[in-house]
Amino acid sequence: MNDRERFLLTMHFKKPDRLPIYEWCGYWPATIERWCKEGLPQGSHPCDYFRFDRRRFVNIYFGPLPRSKSKIIEENGRYRIVIDSLGVVKKYIKGSIHERPQFLDFPLRTPEDFEKLKSRFDPDDQRRFPVKWNENIINEEKVSHPVGVSFAFPFTHTRDMMGLERLLINFYKEPEFIHEIFNFWTDYFMKVVKESLKKVKVKIDFANVGDSIGMRNGPFVSLRIFEEFFIPYYKRFVNFLREIGTDVIMYSSDGDITVLVPLLLKLGFNCIHHLEKMAGMDALSLREQYGEKLALIGNVDKMALIKSKTAIREEVESKSPIAKEGGYIYSVDHWVPPEVSFENYTYYVNLVKKISNQI
Repeated sequence: MNDRERFLLTMHFKKPDRLPIYEWCGYWPATIERWCKEGLPQGSHPCDYFRFDRRRFVNIYFGPLPRSKSKIIEENGRYRIVIDSLGVVKKYIKGSIHERPQFLDFPLRTPEDFEKLKSRFDPDDQRRFPVKWNENIINEEKVSHPVGVSFAFPFTHTRDMMGLERLLINFYKEPEFIHEIFNFWTDYFMKVVKESLKKVKVKIDFANVGDSIGMRNGPFVSLRIFEEFFIPYYKRFVNFLREIGTDVIMYSSDGDITVLVPLLLKLGFNCIHHLEKMAGMDALSLREQYGEKLALIGNVDKMALIKSKTAIREEVESKSPIAKEGGYIYSVDHWVPPEVSFENYTYYVNLVKKISNQI
C-alpha cells in the first residue's frame, strides 16, 4: 500500500495496512538546529530521518509579486527591525529561539492602500508556478503520495497586512471595507488554484486551509461576526474544492475553535488540525461528539514531549482509541518547539510507529 492509499483510507475511516506517520505542522528552525547537536545527522530533515509517510503540495506561490526581500532598517546588539516584502515593520529580539517578532506597523489601513497592494496579487502571473512541474504532481500514474494544496484564508492574510487590532475594530467600523478585502482574497485563491489545474491533471486529495482565528479562550470574533464575515467566503471556497474533486478539506487554526466546529461541518470541512492542546482542544471529545463526520490530525501535547518519557507515553496512549477507529493521524499540536529534545522526540516517534502497526 502506498502513502496516498494509506492516507485516504485513514481519512475516510477505512482500514489501511498501518496508520500514516506524519508531523503535519513541522518544526521550528531552532528545533532542527538543536537536534543536529543531539544526534540528527547534519543536513538531514526529521521527516526523512524518521522515514515518515510523504505528501506532496502543488507548488503554488500565493505571495506578492514581484518578490522582494526583507530589509533591515535598524539594528543593535539587542534587536533588529525589518520591513518585509509587503511593508510590515517587525522587531526581532536577538537570541529568541522562537523568532516571533513584535509587529510595529502595517501597510493596510485604507481602501487606497488596498488598491496598491492588490496590484501585486495577479492570479494569472505565471511566476506563481514552477517552470518545470514535478512528475509526481502532474502525472496520475506516478502519484504515490497524497497531493494537496495549502494556503491561508482571508482573515489571516488581512491580519498580516492590517494587524489584528485594526482588523477586529474594522469588523464594526468599516464592515464594507472588510467584505471587499475578504471577497478579493476568496476570488484570488480560487483563480490561482484554477490556473494551477491547467497543468496539474491529478486529483487534489486534500486542501490544507489555515485561518488563525483562535486563542486560548475561544475565537477572536463572535459567532455573529463569524457568520457574517467568514461563512459566505468559506462556503464559496469549499464548494469550489468539492467541484474539483477534493474530498478531504482541513481547517487549521491556533487556539480553541471548539465552538466553530458545527458551523465548519455544515460548510463542508471534514477534518481539523492541529488541535492545540494547551488551548483546550480535545480530540477525544470531538470524536465522541462528531464521530466519522470529522477526521482529526494532531492534539499531541508538545508540553508532554518536553516533560518526560512517562508523559509522552501517557499522551500517545491516550489517543490510541481514536487512532484505532480511523480518521486520526498523530501529530504534535503545533510546530515542534526547540524545548523538545531529540531523545524525547525519537521516543515519541517510536511509540507512534508501534501503535500504527497495531491498528
